[in-house]
Amino acid sequence: STPAPIEPSPQANGATTVPNGNAPATASTRLPPIVACPSISGGGPRIAYLYSVPLIHRLGNVVHEPDVLDTGQELQSLRKTLIESGRRLTFRAEVATVRNFRFLVTLGCRMLHYTGHGNPSCLIFESENGEANPLSTEMLSDLFRAGGVRTQLVFVSACHSESAGHSFAAAGVPHVVAVKFDEKGPLRENKGR
Repeated sequence: STPAPIEPSPQANGATTVPNGNAPATASTRLPPIVACPSISGGGPRIAYLYSVPLIHRLGNVVHEPDVLDTGQELQSLRKTLIESGRRLTFRAEVATVRNFRFLVTLGCRMLHYTGHGNPSCLIFESENGEANPLSTEMLSDLFRAGGVRTQLVFVSACHSESAGHSFAAAGVPHVVAVKFDEKGPLRENKGR
């Protein structure tokens, strides 16, 4: 039998409460920008998911189309796992902009998961208009420190993200998972699972 989709119930503050049940999320379930599992009033760990899928990347006068990442599938898998855990968790998914990053760090997320592109000197965030916005490892560290480090775990799902991982650790995050080099092949296709 096919499980029934989870029907989120909107709340006054724009968050969405997802009932704690055995029905997993389905592909037909639309994800709002803010999702709480199962209750935003019950406390528990704050988990933030930042994803970056810029439309274009400008390098001087040259415009490139970055590789498209399937963040929707990854977000569905993460959401399903959180719901199936049966734990009282708060979860928030946002586009990886500097403003959203600062907000989530200041909010005090206990775990931050970033999915996007990276290179040895930066992670690729998005500008407010959807263009690639390379954020240097120094800037990542500075932004984390400015928000007051309460985050216990950062998971960086991006190629060449080792230096970004070191920046998060230098800012005071005790546990960081990052990618040492650009992994090609089956592992790259299944990253984040």
